[in-house]
Amino acid sequence: AALLCGALLGAPLSASADADAPTDANAEAGPPPPPPVETAHAFRALAVLADEIELVRDALGAPRVAGPAIRVANAGRREVFHQAVGLLARARRLSAEQLGEVGGPVTLSDREEQTPADVLRVVEAAIERVRHVREGHELTARPPGATPLPVEVDETAVYHAVLAASRQLDAMLETRIAPADVDAQVAFAVAHVEALLDAMAVPSEGRRALAAPRPGRTSRDVHALLLDAFAIARRVGTDAGLEMLDARPLPDAEAGSITDADVYDVATLLVSEVVRIQERLGDASALVASDAPLGETQADAYRSTERLHARLADLEARLRARPAAPAPR
Repeated sequence: AALLCGALLGAPLSASADADAPTDANAEAGPPPPPPVETAHAFRALAVLADEIELVRDALGAPRVAGPAIRVANAGRREVFHQAVGLLARARRLSAEQLGEVGGPVTLSDREEQTPADVLRVVEAAIERVRHVREGHELTARPPGATPLPVEVDETAVYHAVLAASRQLDAMLETRIAPADVDAQVAFAVAHVEALLDAMAVPSEGRRALAAPRPGRTSRDVHALLLDAFAIARRVGTDAGLEMLDARPLPDAEAGSITDADVYDVATLLVSEVVRIQERLGDASALVASDAPLGETQADAYRSTERLHARLADLEARLRARPAAPAPR
């Protein structure tokens, strides 16, 4: 089953819970409110998480892995939040395997768009889980230092830090992400794109046919094809007026071995962007679920990715074939 699930997150915090509470005009002013949470706070918290992960990794004898397998640009808060939830899921899986507990839900703000505080809460929940694992192994934490708040940190830097932590956590799990997890994410994205094609009355015979399956596909093959599909989605989203994240592979020497977890991270990113495209071009209220049986192997995940790649290409061709709207007079 997919790691990303609503059970990780709790009900939103109500920003207006005390809006109608009576106030005493003569009451003494309390302490000033804390400064607003910024993107840099999440980045600093991820540095704390990396230290906790390293202590546990060493105790478990797990390999130390390289940083992210992709390089992104123009990451937005939505993409950062989406990946942070995946990071928390891995931290909870580690806690479940080592201690038999996963922790409670995370309470978020009630705003429609995610805030830096939401990202920080998710990262802090991941810290709590990994810290419990460290304490369960009776490991001593490094002496805390007064880490200054970094300057000029953007969502892209936070995104890379989340990916690096997620990748290391996966290497420490007993039950690691499998091709079936990837296939579930890709199938979800396919269902969204096919719903758009159906709404645009693109007949099945007018859609690209898939080539005959080829055996011997690897995680690296699926990863590369997903990034190609992401490039199409990025063009479609940009043409629709969306500000899209850019994702590119790192050279093999920098990325190291590509695992199913690396593929999963790209698949979940692609799901997030495809949903944005559907919200812009189709019915944002429509919940789309795939009824296709999920595959279990690399070949199955590759086949699903081929379908997603083809359907995104169909969508791009359809949109670019539409006549341009007349210029206003």
